[in-house]
Amino acid sequence: TIFTIVRGGQVPSITFQSRGQSMDNLDDTENFSLKGNLRDGMIHIPGELFAQKDIDINLESVIGNVLISKGILEVKNLNARLENHLLQEGMMRAGVEGEVVPFHLEVSVDADLPSLPPLLSRFIKEKTFREELDRIRDLRGRAVGKLVLGERTDSLRAKVEISEMNLRAHYGPIPYPVEIDQGQFSFDEETIGLKDLRGKVGRSSFSG
Repeated sequence: TIFTIVRGGQVPSITFQSRGQSMDNLDDTENFSLKGNLRDGMIHIPGELFAQKDIDINLESVIGNVLISKGILEVKNLNARLENHLLQEGMMRAGVEGEVVPFHLEVSVDADLPSLPPLLSRFIKEKTFREELDRIRDLRGRAVGKLVLGERTDSLRAKVEISEMNLRAHYGPIPYPVEIDQGQFSFDEETIGLKDLRGKVGRSSFSG
Protein backbone atom coordinates (compact mmCIF):
# COMPACT_ATOMS: atom_id res chain seq x y z
CA THR A 1 0.00 0.00 0.00
CA ILE A 2 2.82 2.40 0.86
CA PHE A 3 4.44 1.94 -2.55
CA THR A 4 1.18 2.44 -4.43
CA ILE A 5 1.34 5.96 -2.93
CA VAL A 6 5.10 6.63 -3.05
CA ARG A 7 5.82 5.50 -6.61
CA GLY A 8 9.26 6.76 -7.51
CA GLY A 9 12.34 8.78 -6.66
CA GLN A 10 15.54 8.29 -4.73
CA VAL A 11 15.90 7.76 -0.97
CA PRO A 12 19.60 8.13 -0.07
CA SER A 13 19.03 6.57 3.36
CA ILE A 14 16.09 4.95 5.13
CA THR A 15 15.45 3.97 8.74
CA PHE A 16 13.09 1.15 9.69
CA GLN A 17 12.02 0.50 13.28
CA SER A 18 9.49 -1.96 14.66
CA ARG A 19 8.46 -3.23 18.08
CA GLY A 20 5.99 -5.92 19.05
CA GLN A 21 5.08 -8.55 21.60
CA SER A 22 6.21 -11.24 19.14
CA MET A 23 7.83 -11.62 15.73
CA ASP A 24 4.36 -11.89 14.19
CA ASN A 25 3.55 -8.35 15.40
CA LEU A 26 6.51 -6.65 13.72
CA ASP A 27 4.72 -5.99 10.43
CA ASP A 28 1.58 -4.56 12.05
CA THR A 29 1.04 -1.00 10.83
CA GLU A 30 0.75 0.33 14.37
CA ASN A 31 4.14 -1.11 15.37
CA PHE A 32 6.58 0.07 12.72
CA SER A 33 7.95 3.32 11.33
CA LEU A 34 9.87 4.17 8.16
CA LYS A 35 11.82 7.41 7.80
CA GLY A 36 13.84 8.81 4.91
CA ASN A 37 14.48 11.79 2.63
CA LEU A 38 12.82 11.61 -0.79
CA ARG A 39 14.37 13.19 -3.89
CA ASP A 40 12.84 13.54 -7.37
CA GLY A 41 9.92 11.46 -6.12
CA MET A 42 6.42 10.64 -7.31
CA ILE A 43 3.48 10.55 -4.90
CA HIS A 44 0.06 9.35 -6.05
CA ILE A 45 -3.09 9.74 -3.92
CA PRO A 46 -5.73 7.74 -5.85
CA GLY A 47 -9.24 9.08 -6.26
CA GLU A 48 -10.80 5.92 -4.84
CA LEU A 49 -9.56 6.97 -1.39
CA PHE A 50 -11.84 10.01 -1.49
CA ALA A 51 -15.60 10.38 -1.40
CA GLN A 52 -15.06 12.65 -4.44
CA LYS A 53 -13.69 10.01 -6.82
CA ASP A 54 -12.43 12.47 -9.46
CA ILE A 55 -9.71 14.01 -7.27
CA ASP A 56 -6.62 11.85 -8.02
CA ILE A 57 -3.57 13.80 -6.75
CA ASN A 58 -0.29 13.20 -8.60
CA LEU A 59 2.77 14.98 -7.24
CA GLU A 60 5.97 14.91 -9.31
CA SER A 61 9.56 16.04 -8.68
CA VAL A 62 8.87 15.57 -4.97
CA ILE A 63 11.48 16.59 -2.42
CA GLY A 64 10.73 16.12 1.27
CA ASN A 65 11.25 14.35 4.57
CA VAL A 66 9.04 11.26 4.67
CA LEU A 67 7.83 9.51 7.82
CA ILE A 68 5.45 6.55 7.86
CA SER A 69 4.29 5.75 11.39
CA LYS A 70 1.17 4.13 12.87
CA GLY A 71 -0.47 3.93 9.45
CA ILE A 72 0.09 7.59 8.56
CA LEU A 73 2.31 8.84 5.71
CA GLU A 74 3.68 12.31 6.46
CA VAL A 75 5.84 14.45 4.19
CA LYS A 76 7.39 17.61 5.64
CA ASN A 77 9.39 20.32 3.87
CA LEU A 78 7.44 19.30 0.77
CA ASN A 79 8.39 20.73 -2.62
CA ALA A 80 6.80 19.29 -5.76
CA ARG A 81 4.97 19.89 -9.03
CA LEU A 82 1.22 19.38 -9.35
CA GLU A 83 0.43 19.54 -13.07
CA ASN A 84 1.67 23.03 -14.10
CA HIS A 85 1.82 24.35 -10.55
CA LEU A 86 4.86 24.62 -8.30
CA LEU A 87 4.27 23.55 -4.68
CA GLN A 88 6.70 24.79 -2.04
CA GLU A 89 7.33 24.70 1.72
CA GLY A 90 4.42 22.39 2.39
CA MET A 91 3.37 19.31 4.29
CA MET A 92 1.11 16.38 3.52
CA ARG A 93 -0.38 13.74 5.81
CA ALA A 94 -2.37 10.74 4.55
CA GLY A 95 -3.56 7.46 6.03
CA VAL A 96 -2.27 4.39 4.20
CA GLU A 97 -5.00 1.90 5.18
CA GLY A 98 -8.70 1.87 5.90
CA GLU A 99 -11.77 3.08 4.00
CA VAL A 100 -11.86 6.53 5.66
CA VAL A 101 -8.46 7.95 6.60
CA PRO A 102 -6.98 11.29 7.65
CA PHE A 103 -5.75 13.53 4.86
CA HIS A 104 -4.19 16.98 5.05
CA LEU A 105 -2.28 18.98 2.42
CA GLU A 106 -1.02 22.48 3.16
CA VAL A 107 1.33 24.10 0.70
CA SER A 108 2.41 27.37 -0.91
CA VAL A 109 1.55 27.43 -4.62
CA ASP A 110 3.00 29.26 -7.59
CA ALA A 111 0.08 28.70 -9.96
CA ASP A 112 -0.24 28.74 -13.73
CA LEU A 113 -3.66 30.42 -13.94
CA PRO A 114 -5.07 28.91 -17.18
CA SER A 115 -4.92 25.42 -15.65
CA LEU A 116 -5.97 26.46 -12.13
CA PRO A 117 -9.82 26.56 -12.51
CA PRO A 118 -10.14 22.90 -13.64
CA LEU A 119 -7.81 21.85 -10.81
CA LEU A 120 -9.83 23.76 -8.18
CA SER A 121 -13.07 22.34 -9.59
CA ARG A 122 -11.85 18.84 -8.72
CA PHE A 123 -11.20 19.80 -5.10
CA ILE A 124 -14.04 22.27 -4.48
CA LYS A 125 -17.64 21.19 -5.06
CA GLU A 126 -19.30 24.25 -3.51
CA LYS A 127 -21.87 25.47 -6.05
CA THR A 128 -21.31 29.23 -5.81
CA PHE A 129 -17.54 28.91 -6.16
CA ARG A 130 -17.86 26.70 -9.24
CA GLU A 131 -20.38 29.13 -10.77
CA GLU A 132 -17.87 31.96 -10.33
CA LEU A 133 -15.13 29.87 -11.96
CA ASP A 134 -17.44 29.20 -14.92
CA ARG A 135 -17.80 32.97 -15.46
CA ILE A 136 -14.08 33.29 -16.19
CA ARG A 137 -12.88 32.85 -19.79
CA ASP A 138 -9.55 33.26 -21.62
CA LEU A 139 -7.65 33.36 -18.33
CA ARG A 140 -3.93 34.15 -18.50
CA GLY A 141 -1.29 34.94 -15.89
CA ARG A 142 0.15 33.62 -12.62
CA ALA A 143 -0.73 33.72 -8.95
CA VAL A 144 1.08 32.97 -5.70
CA GLY A 145 -0.77 31.78 -2.63
CA LYS A 146 -1.63 28.93 -0.29
CA LEU A 147 -3.80 25.83 -0.68
CA VAL A 148 -5.12 23.79 2.25
CA LEU A 149 -7.05 20.51 1.82
CA GLY A 150 -8.32 18.38 4.71
CA GLU A 151 -9.11 16.72 6.99
CA ARG A 152 -10.52 13.29 6.02
CA THR A 153 -10.97 11.48 2.75
CA ASP A 154 -14.76 11.29 3.17
CA SER A 155 -15.20 15.03 3.84
CA LEU A 156 -12.51 16.96 2.02
CA ARG A 157 -12.67 20.73 2.50
CA ALA A 158 -10.57 23.32 0.72
CA LYS A 159 -9.20 26.72 1.62
CA VAL A 160 -7.49 28.99 -0.91
CA GLU A 161 -5.56 32.19 -0.22
CA ILE A 162 -3.91 34.12 -3.07
CA SER A 163 -1.55 36.87 -1.95
CA GLU A 164 -0.16 37.92 -5.36
CA MET A 165 -1.77 37.78 -8.77
CA ASN A 166 -1.21 39.12 -12.24
CA LEU A 167 -3.91 38.12 -14.67
CA ARG A 168 -6.00 38.96 -17.70
CA ALA A 169 -9.40 37.40 -18.42
CA HIS A 170 -12.98 37.93 -19.52
CA TYR A 171 -15.41 37.75 -16.61
CA GLY A 172 -19.17 37.18 -16.71
CA PRO A 173 -21.25 40.07 -18.00
CA ILE A 174 -18.38 42.58 -18.14
CA PRO A 175 -17.99 43.38 -21.87
CA TYR A 176 -14.28 44.30 -21.69
CA PRO A 177 -11.17 42.35 -20.70
CA VAL A 178 -10.31 42.55 -17.01
CA GLU A 179 -6.67 42.92 -15.98
CA ILE A 180 -5.52 42.64 -12.36
CA ASP A 181 -1.90 43.33 -11.40
CA GLN A 182 -2.35 43.50 -7.62
CA GLY A 183 -4.73 42.10 -5.03
CA GLN A 184 -5.68 39.24 -2.76
CA PHE A 185 -8.25 36.47 -3.11
CA SER A 186 -9.57 34.04 -0.49
CA PHE A 187 -12.04 31.14 -0.32
CA ASP A 188 -12.90 29.11 2.78
CA GLU A 189 -15.93 26.97 1.74
CA GLU A 190 -18.33 29.70 2.95
CA THR A 191 -16.91 33.01 1.72
CA ILE A 192 -15.24 34.31 -1.43
CA GLY A 193 -13.16 37.41 -0.69
CA LEU A 194 -11.31 39.97 -2.83
CA LYS A 195 -9.44 42.99 -1.51
CA ASP A 196 -6.87 45.65 -2.45
CA LEU A 197 -7.43 45.06 -6.16
CA ARG A 198 -5.68 47.17 -8.76
CA GLY A 199 -6.05 46.83 -12.50
CA LYS A 200 -8.00 47.77 -15.62
CA VAL A 201 -11.38 47.11 -17.21
CA GLY A 202 -11.08 48.01 -20.87
CA ARG A 203 -9.41 51.45 -20.87
CA SER A 204 -10.56 52.30 -17.32
CA SER A 205 -8.33 51.67 -14.31
CA PHE A 206 -9.29 50.90 -10.72
CA SER A 207 -7.57 50.46 -7.37
CA GLY A 208 -8.37 49.82 -3.70
